[in-house]
Amino acid sequence: MLNRILRFALVIVLLFAGLIAVIPRAFPNTPAVPEYWDALGFTACDLPCYAGIEVGDTGFDQVADKLEQHIDALTQTTLVVNQNIYFYATAGERQVVGSISFVRNQVTAFSLAAPVPLDLLLTAFGAPDCVMTIPNAVDDWWSWYLPEAVVVVQMGGSQLLQSASADFLTIVPPQEESSCDAELMTPWRGFAPSWVYKN
Repeated sequence: MLNRILRFALVIVLLFAGLIAVIPRAFPNTPAVPEYWDALGFTACDLPCYAGIEVGDTGFDQVADKLEQHIDALTQTTLVVNQNIYFYATAGERQVVGSISFVRNQVTAFSLAAPVPLDLLLTAFGAPDCVMTIPNAVDDWWSWYLPEAVVVVQMGGSQLLQSASADFLTIVPPQEESSCDAELMTPWRGFAPSWVYKN
């Protein structure tokens, strides 16, 4: 009798293990792309590329054409000041204010003040490598150290939740080593209230 129960339990465990392995592949949980995503230039290429522009790969002479080609909602012509190109786009209530830096005709960084859904970043890059928290500040900074670039996003509010949106996105060239052990940086511990990372 005990052997039958153990066999039955083993079959049930194997069945559940098989379901756990198969269901995520059969029914992937891909986050919905916001309706403003295309108009603001996010579908031209996958992040960390934006509007066809890649850090360390795109030349300054290509940037204006790529912005006009890939951002349907571009509402202000690009403005070049020192070694930065500024642009503005709006789609309904959503907007992007961008700054693209360059040195010697190469894009070296870009920053976007834009609503970037966190679940899209998590799907693209996985969990962040680390979180930077500043005492008495409301915002936290999440960092991904990728082979092709470093992605840093500013997360507002006191909750680090998967349903949130990043307020600010910065892409810089890749680094040989992560800065996750620097002061104010904490390795990723999962979704939690901000105070968990500040203690």
